[in-house]
Amino acid sequence: MQQEKRGRQAHRLYRILPWICCFLLLAVSLPAPGRGEGEGSLPVMQVAFIPPLDPCQALDRFQPLLTVWGDQAGLRLRFRWMEDRHRLLAALEQRRIDLALVDGVTYLFGRRFSRLSQLGVVQARGSSRHALVLITREEAAIFRLTDLQQKRYGISDPLEVGHLWVESLLEQQGIDPARFFGQLLPTAGGTSSILDVLVGRIDATVVNRQTFLKASQEKTYRGKIRVIATSPPVSNCVLVARAEMDREVKSRLAQTLQNMGTTLQGAAALAAAGMDGFVHQPDEFFTTEQTLLPYFLRRVRSLGAITLPGY
Repeated sequence: MQQEKRGRQAHRLYRILPWICCFLLLAVSLPAPGRGEGEGSLPVMQVAFIPPLDPCQALDRFQPLLTVWGDQAGLRLRFRWMEDRHRLLAALEQRRIDLALVDGVTYLFGRRFSRLSQLGVVQARGSSRHALVLITREEAAIFRLTDLQQKRYGISDPLEVGHLWVESLLEQQGIDPARFFGQLLPTAGGTSSILDVLVGRIDATVVNRQTFLKASQEKTYRGKIRVIATSPPVSNCVLVARAEMDREVKSRLAQTLQNMGTTLQGAAALAAAGMDGFVHQPDEFFTTEQTLLPYFLRRVRSLGAITLPGY
């Protein structure tokens, strides 16, 4: 009787043993929540992106790049979505993210307060710069910036470079940006913002010039959108790391990033993300961003996103 009981217990254990083994294998293969650099056999780093894409689109676009880059650097890079720049800045300050793809003004801000180090500027279509355009509907009686007084203006982020550029243009003409527009309406950025202009949800917005030119070739937009202002060249996105990150880790990340395009797998991942590669640029490269930095600082201070020692 006792032997039969032990047999039934052994049989039950035998049936659940494979599930226990699977669970243990899964547990050891996944990174522990919150594990940061230097912990475990494969350090985990959090990487944030704020492109004009929804989280699923961004994951599809950038995950292959993170996978290849992480494999080459001996790290596990986790994708993190950030809704806007002031949340990203707060996450960097609180060390909840380690790396981020940001615009040039955000990078200069981080450099000024010793928070961010540059790993490289995105190279796309053979250039590290692009232009922005302020657009409206072709049929609208809007031909210059001042015609937008009390109109509906679309922004995807109060800290976006395009919005700061428009603010600077208004102030150069002695106009208070806070009182100029009738409404500031949220937009998703990119082609979605162009569509918002086309259907009349907003009267104007700023988009990447390349995005506008590409959309203009489509029947939906061709001849229906007008450019009323074009910005000076601005930097492509900058890949940055927290300044206090271990120097050896940053060096390894930068080196593998620079060599990304030398392998077929790396080149394919870059192409999927719409990039040629990354090039390190001196601070003098960010000419337009230097002129917009005071507007960025003022906006960050008003949002109260992070502390600003010495400011």
